[in-house]
Amino acid sequence: QTITHEYTHFAHRRAFDGAGRLMDWVSEGMAEYASESGRIREAYDAAYQGELIPIVDASDAVYKQDLMHLYLLEKDVSLGYAESQALVEYIVREYGGIEKVWELARTHDDLQDLDKALQQTLGVTYAEFDQDWRTWLGE
Repeated sequence: QTITHEYTHFAHRRAFDGAGRLMDWVSEGMAEYASESGRIREAYDAAYQGELIPIVDASDAVYKQDLMHLYLLEKDVSLGYAESQALVEYIVREYGGIEKVWELARTHDDLQDLDKALQQTLGVTYAEFDQDWRTWLGE
């Protein structure tokens, strides 16, 4: 599982030019998804308990505590990885496959605006996407 996870990072950088580099959850979510990590259960549990890490931290904090800045999380890092996997799984199942994850990642790289990238690639606003994902997780 660890080898698959790490090899996915290698393939992501080489074959997909690091698409989604401004969304930390993409890289880790893809690696967790490809390695079929069981960690995703943490995301379901956190959703049930109403304790999800937000995709976007809308506060004025310098060190954002959200999935977009996964590598800056001060706590719940394992949950961040689980939620990243859940985001990839959600997009794959609800929006037509893994290609949509790559399309979203590339579009976000170009636009550097998650709401606009979601509208362009998936046809939903960030608010709709976030709420639907939380519902899908069982919150």
